[in-house]
Amino acid sequence: MVQTGRPIDRRSVTVALIRELNRHGSWSGSTHVQKCVFFLQHLYGVDLGYPFVIYHYGPYSFELEEELALGRWQGWVNVEPDPSGYGVHYKPGAIGGDDGPELPEAHRRAIGDVVEHLGCRRVRELELLATAYFFQKGLDGRDRTDRDVVEAVVALKPHFTQDEVREALRELAEVEQKRNRRCP
Repeated sequence: MVQTGRPIDRRSVTVALIRELNRHGSWSGSTHVQKCVFFLQHLYGVDLGYPFVIYHYGPYSFELEEELALGRWQGWVNVEPDPSGYGVHYKPGAIGGDDGPELPEAHRRAIGDVVEHLGCRRVRELELLATAYFFQKGLDGRDRTDRDVVEAVVALKPHFTQDEVREALRELAEVEQKRNRRCP
């Protein structure tokens, strides 16, 4: 869990994440923002308080989506259509400023790690990693072995093979190990 000693302004974290996705040359559409916030919150322990449920492309927060819509209206986030016609890209809005709000170093490091690991992933990869993690950590209220996770993911999302889910679980274990080395 990322401890900073002060309350978290989740809007500032979201804007910083969007800014970092854009700086990294990553996709910054709804799926990438949703999955990166999910991993910031659940893997890196940045307690943003967004509830996530399993939805079309894995864990999804309707509250986060509502906040992004409010951000567009208030001007702290903008949405631009993708030039190739595939979805949209979020950008920090004028109210977010060029550098955005000052965040604790632990949050900036977590955002950097999430963007480095997930930013350039395809939606299908994000869906698999986030769904596997959701079930592995029992975020639906059920305890599962890794074997049960594989079965649950394949049952819910038959477009993934058991081997793909097992590989996702291996990758998630490596990411957790890396996080533990950086954030004891």
